[in-house]
Amino acid sequence: MAFEPVIIINGLSQVAVSVASVLLALKLGKEKKNLLKKPFYLLSGAFLVVALINILWSFGIIDISKADNMIIGPIFNLIFLGVWFYTGVVLSGHRHIYYLIPVFIMSINAFLLFNNLAVVSDVITGLVLMGVFFHLGFVDNDIIKKMSFAGMAYGLLLAVTSVISYAAGIAHTNSFWFIPNIAVLYLLYLFWQDSSIRASAQEITKHHIPVIAEVFKLGFFILSISIFIMLGTLGVHELGHSLAAKSFGCSHTTSFGIGQAVTHITCESASGSTFITLAGFLLTVIISLLIYFMGNDFAKRIAHMMFGFSMLIALDDFTVLSTPYSAVTALIVVSSIFIGYGIVRIVKNYELEYSDYEASAHAS
Repeated sequence: MAFEPVIIINGLSQVAVSVASVLLALKLGKEKKNLLKKPFYLLSGAFLVVALINILWSFGIIDISKADNMIIGPIFNLIFLGVWFYTGVVLSGHRHIYYLIPVFIMSINAFLLFNNLAVVSDVITGLVLMGVFFHLGFVDNDIIKKMSFAGMAYGLLLAVTSVISYAAGIAHTNSFWFIPNIAVLYLLYLFWQDSSIRASAQEITKHHIPVIAEVFKLGFFILSISIFIMLGTLGVHELGHSLAAKSFGCSHTTSFGIGQAVTHITCESASGSTFITLAGFLLTVIISLLIYFMGNDFAKRIAHMMFGFSMLIALDDFTVLSTPYSAVTALIVVSSIFIGYGIVRIVKNYELEYSDYEASAHAS
């Protein structure tokens, strides 16, 4: 691969974050009961690995394919989001932000299913980080309030940088990741600056369910719901193509594979080709609207997710119809918002019902 200055700059910024993270972890490690040192060691390692990959790749020492990038990106986002989620729980003690971490599991499903959509992972990760750090803003500590703003800035910069790069036709690996990394460095600086921050387990241990068990419980729940809704939407989408093709007298076959479904259509004339192309998206929109207006609150959240997935699944169809690149980018952002909103509301309701169940169990 040819020398790419932006990849070198990204790598150097990631090295800086890695060094800052390990220095902060060493400082926190002097306090035996501090719960934040291990997450920052993990954060340091994650940034260092990605930095080395970028630097070695830019000099042609290693070769990274698009498929490799599609795997590295979400794994890094998962580690990064997990560290800051855990930090938010420890510092704020807000139990209700537990539901934010499983949102990311859904984003992994989304872009592993659809090719060249790593931007979806970045957008949803950015939105979730903004939610986590928003809750930190309510902690009665001036430095933590600054951390809240810095964290929300990082989440916003991550999403905006990814979307702008996609809209400009810049490869995901060549995006200007050093811009959001500046916010991370400032965030770590705020942690270093305030020696009065003490991570206590008091808010966490007062619940008989450990944090990790709570996260896995909700994570499994959200993973199951996401897969079910996504595959259901995919099936309805292909059914729409098939029904439209049949109505115009075209022959068609639908094949399902791992992570994809394709309907092959052969028509004797070009009449109705636009409608056939859009039929999959239109049917999923109609079904999601019916579920929204006829269902209860839980069904409405499923409709939000189904509508979001319908836009992602239909991106290839819109591309075939020569939809402007800016419109496709807007669809990615809007679909991410719908999916994220639906999943957060589902898990929030799940958590409230579980809390009511625990309260009634203790009362009895």
